[in-house]
Amino acid sequence: MHRTWSEWFWLPEEFTWKDFEEDEKRFPDVKYFFTCALILGICLLLFRNFILLPLVFRPLGVKAGVRSKPYRSPPPNEELDALYTINRARPPRDMLVKTAAKVGWPERRVERWLRQKALSMQMTTLEKFQDYGWQFTHYTIFFISGFFVVVVKPYFKDPEECWRNFPFHQISSDVWWYNVVCCAFYVTQTILLLQQEKRHDFYQMLAHHMITFFNFYFCWSLNAVRMLTITLFMHEIADIPLALGKLFSYSGYQKITDALAFTFAFLWIGTRMLYFPIYGLLPTYRAMSIMGRHNWPGFFLGQLFDSSLLVLHMMWTKDLIKALYRRFTDIDKIVDERSADELSTEDEKQNSEIIDNNNVIADRYLENHQSSTKRMNGVHKRKAFQS
Repeated sequence: MHRTWSEWFWLPEEFTWKDFEEDEKRFPDVKYFFTCALILGICLLLFRNFILLPLVFRPLGVKAGVRSKPYRSPPPNEELDALYTINRARPPRDMLVKTAAKVGWPERRVERWLRQKALSMQMTTLEKFQDYGWQFTHYTIFFISGFFVVVVKPYFKDPEECWRNFPFHQISSDVWWYNVVCCAFYVTQTILLLQQEKRHDFYQMLAHHMITFFNFYFCWSLNAVRMLTITLFMHEIADIPLALGKLFSYSGYQKITDALAFTFAFLWIGTRMLYFPIYGLLPTYRAMSIMGRHNWPGFFLGQLFDSSLLVLHMMWTKDLIKALYRRFTDIDKIVDERSADELSTEDEKQNSEIIDNNNVIADRYLENHQSSTKRMNGVHKRKAFQS
């Protein structure tokens, strides 16, 4: 097993990389793990794109009446394209005014052009339906398999077992495959994130995936796989009602969507804001006393990255609470802010069209009202002249 990182940074004082290499049955092969995860991730991507989506979720979406027609792209304009690259449909106000004056358009027309550009660049609703169908399939299978792989392990009930006799833990084949499949899924999601139109939370999601890959590398390098396995299991639970709720939302079943959204919020807060800090982070910070060792730089860096995951969870929880508030105040439908694109929903498109249509109707009404008033005034003048 080849490792190039410095021993003083990554390992406790009494260990060297040779200690890990001498017993391959006890200590994992990190290079082999990531090679398998990469190959399996590409296979999952092919399965998603050529089997699951076209043969299962696309027909389901079409049958459910999900919109498949892409939005029309606006006429090309170099100045507006340059403005769009700054912040998509919401550039700074001063830049919008300056660009509108440069192209000789009213500001409102420029805003409509940017909105139409943003909509034309995004996935169709049917494509989003298929993507969440893929996620729902993975999260459901992964969660069910977790009951047979993770829940039955003694360290699931007592997370401190993850650090007793560390790092001399033997990894069973079911745990190995459980981790490989999860890592492969994040390989697939990272490729898709880089391929698709950049979302408003692109950098947050990319940071989340990179932190996840680092946790895989760190835990498998030091054989801290037990804690990683528990963390993976409890992180995937809340995403099941989220993905299923998106499917029903795109299909037009709003009541079911609302019920699943509240289920998602309950599971999210319970697993990522309560279970993860208590059963995931806290035993990690107590690991030194359990192992009877002093902290070393590599382990401290792992604690830092785990804590950064909690910070991301807190940011997303704040967005989730805001979405719940909007739902109760009837301002907007409940959405998952981690995946909500700007101006991406059908309602936003319909509201934009309704506003524009109402403005046209109002203008026509004023024109007709003015012309009818002029006609009536002419009639009154003629009658007064005749009399």
